[in-house]
Amino acid sequence: MKKIVLIGLSLLFLISCEESPETKFSHDGVSFLSPKGWKITEQETIEDGGYYLSVKRDGLNSGGLLTITWFDGEVELDYLLEQYKTNLQENYRKLNTTLNFSEAQAKTFNKIDCSSIEYNTTYLASKVLGEIIGFYHNGKTFCVLKQDLAKDVEKSRKGFAIIENSFVVEILEIVPEASQP
Repeated sequence: MKKIVLIGLSLLFLISCEESPETKFSHDGVSFLSPKGWKITEQETIEDGGYYLSVKRDGLNSGGLLTITWFDGEVELDYLLEQYKTNLQENYRKLNTTLNFSEAQAKTFNKIDCSSIEYNTTYLASKVLGEIIGFYHNGKTFCVLKQDLAKDVEKSRKGFAIIENSFVVEILEIVPEASQP
């Protein structure tokens, strides 16, 4: 009986350690590849035309995390980036650590002009590095958060690049409803 339990637990462990397959995310005209070894962990529709999702690199202690939030229409980017900074500060304050932020700077995200703020902190003796990226594209406002443990930056670099380089926002046509006689 003990052997059966041990075999069952071993199989469960092996299955839970299996690497996530590459998948394509597509919603509301926004699409990208979630690379092998990364998994979409949360998705949520935001009231009044928006969406939130997070993609995390596999592994119990891995640091690779990317979130994408978008809103239909334009939200003022400086305001949006400040809101993200404030929320991050509050979350890390609860963990008894503080964040250090850079000044906003112009960058690109998959050839899309954006505004970016980098940050860092130390949590549980691990250096955490992150970036908040805001931009407008095809009628939507986006905020992308990339975060990683300093020790994992090289392990996550390829995954972050696959997500960014495959990121597409289609212009959705609004088809009027057929009028009834």
